[in-house]
Amino acid sequence: MKSAAPEYRSYQITREGGFYFAVPSDGDEIVLRSAYVHRVRLAITQLWEAVETNKIPSWFENALESNNPCIDLDTYMVFPELTVAPAVAPFARQTFLALLITLAIAPIAFLIQQFGSRAEPEIVFTMAVVAVAVTQGQRAALLLSAFSMVSYNLNIIPPVWTITAPGESEIIYTLANAMISIAVPWLLSFRFRAQEAKEALTTVAAPVNEPELA
Repeated sequence: MKSAAPEYRSYQITREGGFYFAVPSDGDEIVLRSAYVHRVRLAITQLWEAVETNKIPSWFENALESNNPCIDLDTYMVFPELTVAPAVAPFARQTFLALLITLAIAPIAFLIQQFGSRAEPEIVFTMAVVAVAVTQGQRAALLLSAFSMVSYNLNIIPPVWTITAPGESEIIYTLANAMISIAVPWLLSFRFRAQEAKEALTTVAAPVNEPELA
């Protein structure tokens, strides 16, 4: 199904078959295509800036070499921040971060266990897992869940400072943290894509009132 075609800086933007197409209003045969309307608008803006600065974007030069009048922006313009959330950090850095956080919160959980009235020190680890899941993503949160299980067993479960076979409560607690590690990034990613889709539909449904370059 083909959508309406609002004009953005002398380009008619339409949506068809899951892609956005930007067709020049002056009849130029070059068409811009992308699965993301943000990328189409950015490409158009950069082409207009090139008119002012007389400096053609590198992605446009590379695309022209293909001699294809329909430029696939998802191939030539690489902007991960338009498609990925949250960003994925390297495994080594995530492992180090999870270990560092575990070492930081383990003493807090231990003190809560020793001096707190009706203390539930495991909540400290769970809060850390949620925070890491939100800011660092699924893999880092899962690593923290694993380290938290070991720390909980070593520091909280008697006998202290001794690794023992995990009990039922530890297994349930660890599974809960693992589910949080998986669910939170997934929900954030789903919300991000839903918001992007909403903005994309809004952009296509209404023209953009932006002054054109002379």
